[in-house]
Amino acid sequence: MLRKRGKHIRQPNDTPNTHRNPVLTMGRGSGGGGGIANISFIMLFPCFFIYNCAVIFGYITPFLGGYFGNVALILSGPLALTLIFSVLKKRIAFYPSDLLFAGLLLFSTIIAFINYFVGEIANNKEFLFWFLSMIYLNMVCYMVGIQINLESRNFTILLLVLFILLVSITFSFQTGDGLFYLRVLAEDYHEYISSYQGLGSALVITGFLLLSATKSSFFKSLVFALCFFALFFNSSRSEFIFFSLSVVVAFLVINKSMVRALFFVGLCFISLVLVYSNYQHIIELYPNNRILKLADIEQSMSVQNRIYFMKVAIDTILTNPIFGNFGSYVLIHGMGGYAHNLLSAWVDIGLIGFLGYVFLVILILKVSVAKARVFPSGEVELSLYVALFVFFAVVFSKMYLYYFIGLAVGFLNRAQSLKNADYSGLLSRH
Repeated sequence: MLRKRGKHIRQPNDTPNTHRNPVLTMGRGSGGGGGIANISFIMLFPCFFIYNCAVIFGYITPFLGGYFGNVALILSGPLALTLIFSVLKKRIAFYPSDLLFAGLLLFSTIIAFINYFVGEIANNKEFLFWFLSMIYLNMVCYMVGIQINLESRNFTILLLVLFILLVSITFSFQTGDGLFYLRVLAEDYHEYISSYQGLGSALVITGFLLLSATKSSFFKSLVFALCFFALFFNSSRSEFIFFSLSVVVAFLVINKSMVRALFFVGLCFISLVLVYSNYQHIIELYPNNRILKLADIEQSMSVQNRIYFMKVAIDTILTNPIFGNFGSYVLIHGMGGYAHNLLSAWVDIGLIGFLGYVFLVILILKVSVAKARVFPSGEVELSLYVALFVFFAVVFSKMYLYYFIGLAVGFLNRAQSLKNADYSGLLSRH
């Protein structure tokens, strides 16, 4: 059931120090960073979900605060050391996407410090800390993505067990009719409990890894269904929609059988018709579910706020088209008042930064799609899932420092490092 990963094979005409077409001299599984990255992934995502539940249910106190940032800080040292070791041993090479990503983070950091001293938000330590923490999370997620060992069967099995646990918790502990929202239950520790977006992100990325770990259509369908309904009850609309779209589009990209593709599209269409025809009955069953309120999106305060923030961002851009106006939204609307799309980059780091992030997102998606059409391995499939998710997210919902971008660039590096020969066995099994 679990997918057998392709090995990293050096070709006769490959040279050890090439940068145009870098090759790993040995599988990532034998490198020092794979185990650390796997542990880090589990600690950052499934354990993040479990930690929030344990605090709410009274099993532990929030000794790690909000968890994600503090745990990322703890893990960053070992991840950085193993990454440096792998690079020195030529087990990891960097591609244009990696260099562009690093350049954009450095550029954003420089802009942040310049504006801290001379900009409109000068001496705003809280905003500077928040901004730098977003950059830091991108770096940590990148180090996880580029070093994670997807060849480990034990890791996949552990991830499956944890995924079942997360889904079971979501199904079992709903705070209202059709709603799993831990913050409603928070009394003393409200500020430490994650929003539904954070919990939804943990479900999404865990689901993506499991989907890419198998070639079994039945197992893929089961993982997708469980994650789909868990996100439905979690009520994180962005994660629910983008996860579903990413899996559907990835299936159409990877699948070479027109009959299977048409069958899949037809099945999706029939499902939508059934949902629409029974919509009122479903609403009666789950009256508090935020996903179902998408049908009345004009009444959604969240959607209206995002439209307003985008209009504010456009006005800022028209006033300062070249350099933007770093953090200007903070003075009026607070740190959450940014445009929830890539326009946030134009506001913060100017036209050059905006174009850089647009190019990066397109590059990640383009390379992932191109690889997936020819070499649908587990690593490439995972890169495609996350690339599609990030594309939808930064176009419709998330800011340019969304930490999934770091994961996407890291996973893409793994996909790009695989040689054509790595897939010869896989292609015959699809």
